[in-house]
Order: sequence, then structure tokens, then C-alpha cells
Amino acid sequence: MAIPSSVLRSAQSRSMPHSAPTVSLFLLGPPRIERAGAAPALKYNRARALLAFLALEPGFHTRDSLADLLWPQEPTSQGRDKLKRMLFELREALGDHCIEGDRHVVRLAPLSTVWVDALAFEADTDPVLPAPPPAAGFEADSVGSGWREALDRCARAVDLYRGPLLQGLKIDDAPDFESWLDGQREAYVRRLVLALSRLAGGRAQDGRYADALRHARRLVDIAPHHEPGWQLLIDLLMQLGRRDEALHELDRCRRALARELDAEPQAATLALFEGKEAAEIPTLSITSARPSLPGGIARSGAEHAESQTGSSARHVPAAFSASARGEPSSETAKKPVATGTSDLSVAVSVPRAHARLAMGIAHLLRDRLTHAARAFEGTLLAQPDEVIDLSLGTDARATAMTLLALTNWRSGQHTEARETAEHAVGRARRVGDPRTLAHALLGAGVLCQLHADSERTLDYTAEILDIAEHNAMPTWALAATALSGWAMATLGDAEGIEAAESAARELAARMGTIETLFLSLLRRRTP
Repeated sequence: MAIPSSVLRSAQSRSMPHSAPTVSLFLLGPPRIERAGAAPALKYNRARALLAFLALEPGFHTRDSLADLLWPQEPTSQGRDKLKRMLFELREALGDHCIEGDRHVVRLAPLSTVWVDALAFEADTDPVLPAPPPAAGFEADSVGSGWREALDRCARAVDLYRGPLLQGLKIDDAPDFESWLDGQREAYVRRLVLALSRLAGGRAQDGRYADALRHARRLVDIAPHHEPGWQLLIDLLMQLGRRDEALHELDRCRRALARELDAEPQAATLALFEGKEAAEIPTLSITSARPSLPGGIARSGAEHAESQTGSSARHVPAAFSASARGEPSSETAKKPVATGTSDLSVAVSVPRAHARLAMGIAHLLRDRLTHAARAFEGTLLAQPDEVIDLSLGTDARATAMTLLALTNWRSGQHTEARETAEHAVGRARRVGDPRTLAHALLGAGVLCQLHADSERTLDYTAEILDIAEHNAMPTWALAATALSGWAMATLGDAEGIEAAESAARELAARMGTIETLFLSLLRRRTP
């Protein structure tokens, strides 16, 4: 099966306007085909599924892999026969020239022939947009022109989003396809959230407040769990002097967060109303409006508020910074230093990696270990090794490795689990982000404890405590205390388990699902 390539797809989508596609595919929302002024309909759900997969995963696919994807319960030979019938239906609807291949491989024709709304949406909501123009100066007009053109393309693209990918389509007996479809849907929602956040802030900066409010309202309607979206909307209303409306939206925000996350608004949201006139309220930076994980896997309020209201320059202990650069650590270097990532790209967003990571966590919470492992492996495929993306607070690739290690352990693959956890720690040291490293160290420490290597566990917890102390991360100090207490109890310290239980009780109210997954596993396995 071909590996998705967002770079290839973006390049193809951008070339689309220079040609004349003969067929248009609308996949965002209920699927629809347009060809020569007509709207041919597909009879079978699997034909729609096959069309979407070929459209969104460019390149040739073997017939065997497609048959296994859509008819996993059937022998491959029978699956190939059914695939042949679905391809015949696609050729009838699209035209013979739109389906290319031979008796072994198949692909959808290039975008010069077939236009796909999802690919156009993806290309023109590119996470990397031109910088806003300076307030004044010689270059302001030329920079502003490119910036506004990018915003205009983005605005047209979000109008293409009519609803979830293949809305209403479900194939119960094809779990691999369902996992793929879930990941795709989540990826497009995340991209829409980011695009609407940018549009709301960009239109406000350009003085187009009606458009800014429209995008902000759509953002909170689509992602009611996304508190930065509420902050954007409330901030805009306050800047326009519409305080009563802003208070109404705050009430809606409270109810939405309670329903979606069982949480209260952050201090940063409430601070928009605390004794400030509209003119005094700072405009929110669009780069800080980060997409949140869906309900059950969001970070805790304490951790999220810490990342939103703290300094933009994260700090780590000197020993950690040295290891991230491949230098020896110094026992005397105790002052925190800024995280160093000069050799790495941190500006690239990979929403598909985030979507698959979220999907894997959902499977793991339901003990669907095979699906979880496949999703975490998909995260590693979707995010190249050289790309670091901290838009969710941690690097998706390192986090996926850590969670894959947990999944492997629960599947009985203990050796592979420890090796994967060590790879995650190595990746995290290279990333140079304290939370990413804390995640990886916690996972590796838990697996060491499960493997009866308590001495190594204590080494990991000491490093987590060091990071927590230097970076004002109290919940991570609790996590390290809980883990070290269990390790000390295993080594014969009778008071260790009491300290661990006390820390775990306090931690349960403050930490997110990813961390709790590890500690709950350890707790079940510790006498």
C-alpha cells in the first residue's frame, strides 16, 4: 500500500488550476461526482470508499492490497473479483481515462484529469502561510499583497469543507479502511480548525471584523472543545466593544468545555474580562491558537494553561540541553537554558500524524491493541523523522513511539516494548523539548519497572524531577514521585508505596490521559 505524501499532494493540487479537469470529486461531506454537467451516482458504498482511497492516496496500489483493505474477510481471489466490479462501476461513472493501471496495479488519474475538493482544501490551507505585513514601511504593500492572497485562498478553501470526509459512509467489516477513514476525517478537521483560526486573526488584523467574527464563530461551532477558538471569538468581541456578546460567548464556552472536556475555562480566557477595557485587551496571536486533542485525550487544564500562559521560550536543565546537542553534561551547570533546536525544523505542521496519534490513543483506551499499534505506526509514517512539530505541546513522533512501546508491552512483546521506549527517549533528547522528553522518560521508566529494573527506573525519575524543577512542571514532579515510590517499594522501602499512592491520587486530578495510561498500567501490575 502506498505511503501518503502530503508534499506530493500539495504540489499536485497547486497545479490544478492550470489544467482543465474533466471530472470533479466532492469528498468533504456527502460524496458527489460531477462530470460534463451531470452527477453520476455510485451504487455501492465500497465503490465510494475505493474512489476516496485512490483519490487521497496518490500513486499505484496493488489490486491485492486494495482487495485486502476493503474485503479483509474474503480470500484474496474473491476480493480481487469484487474489486474488479467496483472498478468497473468507477469507470462507468468517471470515464475509462480516470482509472489507470493493469491487471496488477491501479491508480486514479492525475489531478489534471480529476479535481478533488479535499486535495484543493488541503493545498490552500497550507499550515505555512506568509508572515503578516509590517504596520508601515517600504515593503508593507508588497508583503501585504502576498499575505492577503494567501488568506483569500484559505477562505475559499474552507468553503469547500461541507462536512466530514465521506459523510455518512461506514463499512463495519473493513477495520483497516475504517481506521484509515477515521484518521483522514480527524486530519481534515484539525486542518480546518487551524485555517479558521488563521483566518479569524488575519481578517481582524486587516480590519475586516465581520469576516473575522464569522470565521471565529464557525470555529467554535466545529470544535467546541478548542478553547483557543473561544478566546479568539471573545477577544474579537471585546475589541469591538461588544462586551455583552462576549459574556454570552463565555457562558457558551463554559457549557461547551464542561460537556466536551469536563473542564472549566482557563485563566487566560477569564482574564479577558478582569477589569480590562476593550482597548487594553491584547490581540491573541494566531500562532498560539493550537488545535486541541479531542475530549478524552486532551491535556489537563493545569498543563494546558501552563503552556498557554507561560513564557514562549521553554527552558530545560543544562544536562538535558547538552544531551540534546550530543555534548557531555556538566554536574556544575545547574541554570536553565533555552531549548536548542537550531538544527531542526520546527515550523512544519503534520496534522495527519496528529490524527493518527489521536486515533491510536482512542483504540488503546478501548484495549484494541492491534488497531492502536497500527495507528501509532501510521503516525511514524506520516511524520518524517527530520520533522519536529510541537503544536500539540509534544512531538507527535516521540509520543507515538512511547505509546507504541506501551501497546507492545500489553500485547506481550516485552523486548520490543523496551527497545521502542529507548528509541523514544533518544528522539526526545534530539527534539530538545522538556515535555516531549518527560513523556518519553515516563514511558521508559514505567516499562523498566514492569521489567523489574527498578534501579534504571529511579534514574529516569531523577531526570524527570530535574526537568520538572527547572521548567515549572509540577504535575511531572508528581508523576516522577509516584513512579519512584513504586520503584523504591520494589527495592524494599516500605514507605515507597505510600508516597506513590499519595502522589498518584493528586496526579489523577491534574494530568492527561497519555501519562495516566502508563501509571495506571504500572499500578495494576505493582503488588
